[in-house]
Amino acid sequence: MDKEIFQKKLQKFMIEKAGQTFDAKDVEVYFQDEQLTREQISLILDYAGEKRQESSLSPEEQEYLKGYLSALDEAMEESWEGRNRSYLKFAAGEAVKYHDGSLSLEDLIQEAGLGLAAGLLAAEGAKDPDAVIKECIRRELSRACQESSSAQSDDRRMVEKVRALDESLTRLEKDLGRKVYPEEIAADMGVSEEEVRDIIKLTGEDTGEEGGTQDAGTERN
Repeated sequence: MDKEIFQKKLQKFMIEKAGQTFDAKDVEVYFQDEQLTREQISLILDYAGEKRQESSLSPEEQEYLKGYLSALDEAMEESWEGRNRSYLKFAAGEAVKYHDGSLSLEDLIQEAGLGLAAGLLAAEGAKDPDAVIKECIRRELSRACQESSSAQSDDRRMVEKVRALDESLTRLEKDLGRKVYPEEIAADMGVSEEEVRDIIKLTGEDTGEEGGTQDAGTERN
């Protein structure tokens, strides 16, 4: 099989299948003249998956990835354990797969690097060191994404609480025609007075001395 001809055919396949779903059978039919092995078909599917992930990267992230991989290629020409450097390329590829917008690609590559470092230690004496290293990389990426998603979820909940407090405050002031106390806001929102005070502190309002309306930062012009 001529390598250049195959690469051109693969590129054509990717263009024709852009935006479509396809499986091993589709690959086998398209490349029937090449009589691909199962392993080769699997590699094409992996390649297609990576390309689709790359398409979700911003232009800046695509440029960063290109520069990062290029720097690795140059470094591999030197010494320093080429096998370990090959894992850095694998880690970068996994970072692209885990890229969902919750973390930047650069942050994900750094997290993958931490997973690689842990994997190299864990792989010492292991029956299948390659599997151990790759699993550590994926585990670290998964952990980082979950923590980021959890933090973003917490931020959204806090924004919602601040908005609810502001709406309650505005409504009570209008209904009562006076300054409002934290305990009144708590009763209106159905939460504890302590939680109301915590939200007020996060908004940077003046908590005052006497626990009255200044405590809630409720006096408005």
